[in-house]
Amino acid sequence: NTTTQLIAGISGGEKKQRDNNENFEKPLTKIKTTSNKFPNSSQYFEYRSKIINEYRLTQKPNPYPHKFHVDYSIPAFIEKFNYLKSDQSLLNDELISIAGRIHNQRSSGSKLIFYDLQGEGESIQIVARAQDAEYDFTKVHEIFHRGDVVGVKGYPGRTKSGQLSIYPKEIILLSPCLHQLPTPQQGFKDQESRYRQRYLDLIMNKDVREKFIIRTKIINYIRKFLNNLGFLEVETPMMTFIASGATAKPFVTHLADFKRDIFMRIAPELYLKQLVIGGLDRVYEIGRQFRNESIDMTHNPEFTSCEFYMTYNDVYDLMNITENLLSDMVKEIIGKPIIKYQRNYNNNNNNKREESDNRDNDDKDFNDENEIEIDFTPPFKRFDQPINF
Repeated sequence: NTTTQLIAGISGGEKKQRDNNENFEKPLTKIKTTSNKFPNSSQYFEYRSKIINEYRLTQKPNPYPHKFHVDYSIPAFIEKFNYLKSDQSLLNDELISIAGRIHNQRSSGSKLIFYDLQGEGESIQIVARAQDAEYDFTKVHEIFHRGDVVGVKGYPGRTKSGQLSIYPKEIILLSPCLHQLPTPQQGFKDQESRYRQRYLDLIMNKDVREKFIIRTKIINYIRKFLNNLGFLEVETPMMTFIASGATAKPFVTHLADFKRDIFMRIAPELYLKQLVIGGLDRVYEIGRQFRNESIDMTHNPEFTSCEFYMTYNDVYDLMNITENLLSDMVKEIIGKPIIKYQRNYNNNNNNKREESDNRDNDDKDFNDENEIEIDFTPPFKRFDQPINF
């Protein structure tokens, strides 16, 4: 059987196994899966794809079941059952269903297997015991690899070591992972790879998820702030016959029906001003712009911007609006008007930048040294800008 996993455990009799089942302390060994046999990731992909194709043909098991009902997300599971004390479980309650991605596999004998199950930025433990299983324990657990999405039906509980867990009566494969995940020891730290493979970055680095969440909160807050001031959100054309509204090199595309080249917009300015001319006194747009220019870690040829226009106001009114927008937004998202910011070194300070790159993110002393605080409490300091005509 090509899917066989060697489950490395502790030698000993039934008494040893019973002791393990009762204590649930940290497992002593990792499961040696087939992924260990393939140092080359492409070989592992070919092997796993072949196995999954066999499952699709035999349907034993179905590697892509149609649906799995979930009673709780993992964060909701933690919130619901966080009151459980060490060595307490709800074995007499109704079964509950959760799902998530396997990040780590460990064993403490051939009949006790631990999984770290992650979902929505949180993690719990699966404590799979042969004595609880209503299935062929060894055969089912051969199937699972790191990265697989699984569904679990079982009872919540907490181990003696204090780990919130679920004790499965049933565990099924929902979606197999065909590629090798980096090990926790290796991590996924290369910046360019992280930007190119955001999906893997999200799987391996928990803090990245928070950046996505904060970005959404920022856009939602800007929209709410402008709506409360009486602005009307609009959409303007992204493809134009004239590249206007800013000084930038546009992307050129072709409109087949008109048999002519057109431009991806570099700014929505002119269309928004036309709406003001038409009588919409306050308008704004949050949308994508396209500029065919340089690329680096902080500049992208396509980006999201917000432009708003309002009548009967001047630059000082816009200063006040900007102060209120930024200060209130920071307080609503962060909870206070002060944020901490990690300084990035510029090109004139290569030695320090290389030192920063070579240090681990967990080096607290180094991070504290280069961390600054930014206070968004109004009023902001204002400077006169001389203009030469």
